[in-house]
Amino acid sequence: MEKFLRSLYHALPSPPSTNYNLNQTGIDVYSLVPLGGIVLDIGSGVSKSNYAFASVRPDLRSLRFLNLDLESGPCVNLRGDVHDLPLKSDSVSCVTCISTLEYVRDPQRAIAEIYRILKPGGLVYLNVPFVFPYHPPPEDLYRFSTSGIRTLAERFEEIRAGFNRGPASTFCHLFVRFLAISLCFHSRRTYGILVDLFTWILFWIKYLDRWIGRYEVARVIYSGTFFLGRKPA
Repeated sequence: MEKFLRSLYHALPSPPSTNYNLNQTGIDVYSLVPLGGIVLDIGSGVSKSNYAFASVRPDLRSLRFLNLDLESGPCVNLRGDVHDLPLKSDSVSCVTCISTLEYVRDPQRAIAEIYRILKPGGLVYLNVPFVFPYHPPPEDLYRFSTSGIRTLAERFEEIRAGFNRGPASTFCHLFVRFLAISLCFHSRRTYGILVDLFTWILFWIKYLDRWIGRYEVARVIYSGTFFLGRKPA
């Protein structure tokens, strides 16, 4: 019976996302890369470099994508460590690093390596969590405010920085997990089920960001931050 219920549960549709994308990046990063340029996606995992800022699928562009990760995977074509990137200096046109810097032991060294391999005038796009649940594996180590990521990337010329997930979306994501923790009675399995249940019930809260997400005071609560910059020519 338990096996049947488990299979029935996994057959249910996945709950909707709690994220309402404010799209404050406002720029298709890949569109700024010269034709034929190399784009290094650090910590790509299974993403295929297809991120929210991309208006056209990466595989339809005249660019060369290198998907780097510590472990092999179906979308990984380059294995390596961001602290010691296996690429020559001044060899890459663009680097994207999405939800990865929170895991690295030395973010400053990672940024120095990104700076090293970028060509003069090359682009960097970073996206990191701020007010967000602990989420291993691997070990989850750091959080960054917009000011923090600007400081980390201060050697680059800033094009744009900010956040794409506002207070309503952030609150929804946290509140779902708070309720699941409160009612799971110390059961990991029950916690996972409750996260899905409360996400279905409360996902609509995220749409409040359509209005309040653009308030000046919205910067008090946001779940992550981005930085788009350029290596000085």
